Amino acid sequence: MQPQGEWNDYRITAKGQHIIRQINGVTCAELIDRESEHFDLKGILGLQLRSGDPMKVQFKNIFLM
Repeated sequence: MQPQGEWNDYRITAKGQHIIRQINGVTCAELIDRESEHFDLKGILGLQLRSGDPMKVQFKNIFLM
């Protein structure tokens, strides 16, 4: 993670059921979802914030390809 006030690069690559999550160039998680009855390859993109203490979250340079 970057020092407070600096941006993290959070990258999600999703090709079908294969999903890779990276933070600042480091792969944190990789998943192949084989539960075909529980996924949908179309839909919307959602950005989630967990509930709790008041906080500020910002997003920039979001690319969807």
